[in-house]
Amino acid sequence: MNNFTKQDIKNSVEYQWRKHQIKLLFYVWLIVVVATFLVVALPVCMVNIEFWDVGLLTWLGAIGVVSIFFAIFMVVYHSKNVYLTKHFAEFSEHEVTLDRVATANLWRNRGAVYYIVTVTKNGITKNVDTSPCFSSNAFAKFTCDDYNNKKVVGLYDEINNQFYIIKKVGK
Repeated sequence: MNNFTKQDIKNSVEYQWRKHQIKLLFYVWLIVVVATFLVVALPVCMVNIEFWDVGLLTWLGAIGVVSIFFAIFMVVYHSKNVYLTKHFAEFSEHEVTLDRVATANLWRNRGAVYYIVTVTKNGITKNVDTSPCFSSNAFAKFTCDDYNNKKVVGLYDEINNQFYIIKKVGK
């Protein structure tokens, strides 16, 4: 149904955005771990050396709970990348223009932008959303300015009614 390879998918906007999100989550988690250790656990252990084990165990328990939260999101992003690499051959290829912008409403993607694209398959025209891959913040992998009103080629996942952006076409 399309001419993409697994390597094309791994280099795609969709895949790279999710990979970037996983890295961002990991770095934020790491900062939380180090900062809470330096601000909470270390001073408790230094003030009263008799209770260093209680302070350390409390910190580890709190970090464990926080880690579950971060891990859930990292696993979701990773599983979506796995899904894309396993099923991309089943999706139809389309060339569209990213000209209908929408702002993500989900709290985890607040401030991010996605596009609504028009896809025609088997004579049926549908409006389909892309992932919220674009943003203008400093941590964005892909900016709106680089993709707005540009032609892209992507894959339409009919089961999930999702359009996965693979790459820009032309300049």
